[in-house]
Amino acid sequence: MRRLGRPLLVGVIAVVTFVVLVPRPALGCSCPAPGDLETAIANAPAAVVGTMVDKRDSGLADFAQQSIYRIEVEEWVKGDLGEVIDVYSASDGAGCGLETPIGQRIGLFLSVEGNRLTSNLCSTATPDVLLAAAEGPVMSKTGIPHLLVGGWNTPSLKVLDELGALVTRLDSRARPEDFANGSRSSTSLCPGGARLAHRTSEALAIWDLDTMELASRTELPAFAGTGVQQISCRSEDGSVVWYVVEGVGGAALVDASSGDTIATLPGPLASIGLGHVVSYDYEGRAVSRYDIETGDVTTLYENLLGENRGVYPAPNPVDGTTALVETLYPEGGTAASTLFIYADTGTVAAEYEIPAEASVPMWLDQDNVVVPASDFSLPAHQQMLYVVNVATGEIDILPGWAAWETTGNAEEVYGIAFGGIWRGDLITGDVEQIGTIADESAVALLVLEGAQAIEVDDQGAPPAGGVVTPPLTPEDGIVALEGGSGPETLEGSTNLARIVFLSVVGAGLAAGLVVWRRDRRLGSQPSDGDA
Repeated sequence: MRRLGRPLLVGVIAVVTFVVLVPRPALGCSCPAPGDLETAIANAPAAVVGTMVDKRDSGLADFAQQSIYRIEVEEWVKGDLGEVIDVYSASDGAGCGLETPIGQRIGLFLSVEGNRLTSNLCSTATPDVLLAAAEGPVMSKTGIPHLLVGGWNTPSLKVLDELGALVTRLDSRARPEDFANGSRSSTSLCPGGARLAHRTSEALAIWDLDTMELASRTELPAFAGTGVQQISCRSEDGSVVWYVVEGVGGAALVDASSGDTIATLPGPLASIGLGHVVSYDYEGRAVSRYDIETGDVTTLYENLLGENRGVYPAPNPVDGTTALVETLYPEGGTAASTLFIYADTGTVAAEYEIPAEASVPMWLDQDNVVVPASDFSLPAHQQMLYVVNVATGEIDILPGWAAWETTGNAEEVYGIAFGGIWRGDLITGDVEQIGTIADESAVALLVLEGAQAIEVDDQGAPPAGGVVTPPLTPEDGIVALEGGSGPETLEGSTNLARIVFLSVVGAGLAAGLVVWRRDRRLGSQPSDGDA
């Protein structure tokens, strides 16, 4: 042990040097879904679209390494600090640093710390969508509502015409508490199609789709505003609305007007159909069918072994059938999916193989269900849309589809991906981008059938909350560009801490080797006692 002590000590010193000197990324970076970019522009002091041209060590690294990212400006969306800027951020994506490769375009919201420009991974945006947001929405020329759009992180619902232009917003923009995220689970078309139920953070709002005005508002219990998973409008005038909220040991189906629990469901998640509710858990281990009229519970699907699978159910909006997508993720293999159609008895009525990674199915009507999927045989993992007619068993594929969530009817489908509004013609099979929306979390919620023209209105009010931050200018004293061109990019440079670490390790190994050889030599000689 004495002979090993000194080399071991040297090794420990080397390891400690590594721990202290070598910068380490954060454990992970978690960003919320990007919201309405118009509001983000108003709230930020500066925003820019440009090209990433350099990345170098800032020299300010402690435990969380920082880098300087140099950007050649294509256009200032807000503010103006010159044609080239240096932005401070963490050195990798794990620490919420910028991940845009050298030579590629970036859309970026900027902040200020001291007199330096800063940003992070959560402040990036798709360049063309950010530019579109700066221009403002394209306003409708017809005023005919055709498509309702929400956003996962945006307290607003937008009404578009068939070309993707804005007709109006179903919000006041000054009262964000009247709106929740505009996801599919928070909206429900009432029977007859004349009214829409929408869950806000505090209440249920009923909108008249003929006038696009608020018809009524019902307060929700305090716990329900954020805990409601899905709502279902059950009457034409919107007076009866049910919702699902997670409870102890499962989920509860609740009448919003009375607050009474209609049913207790076995799983914590649920989707409401016309005559039944599909209940399931987060891991997709079990999927059950709850019959609203009889109260019977039937098991549709079980994954008892807990294999690596994705399970996405959807009840038919007209009858008692259920669509369920199961995606298998084999180790070292390519994901493949199956679409199951369950009869109201709980038995499998049909199944369709989908040789791709599929997502949540969406019923267009009683017979047609669409399933978005990613084609891993294509270089960019392009999307495509499977359209299945369960009455005839026919399957059509729309290549070039871009969106994971889809809405539509038997003739056309809509989806939104990274701010682009996509339309698919189910008759011709053509897919086209019809517009851009300034919200990268936007979701196409439903197609409005036979709506009459209304007055086109952007509601010209400031964004939600009325916050408008003044833009940055050179007079603000910001150091937008560090002196000189700086060292070469980090991809081609060697970090000083790593040089020190390698030097210490080398010296430690050499010293350890010398000590070991000396001790071995001394140990091989006879001691005084032996002589």
